[in-house]
Amino acid sequence: MRQGGGGELERVRALRQRGLSPKEIARALGLPPSRVTRLSGRWQRRRPPTRPGVRWWSAG
Repeated sequence: MRQGGGGELERVRALRQRGLSPKEIARALGLPPSRVTRLSGRWQRRRPPTRPGVRWWSAG
């Protein structure tokens, strides 16, 4: 069963911009943390890069 992700995505986005962690967002919205993580990831992929040319990597 698919839930209405559009409204959830906007609520997650707003709370992430306020600095809440995915776990805090899950508690606030009554959602499972895994759902918040997926929605947060979807939102991050939709955002344009903040500084073109800057790349992140892991030295591990």
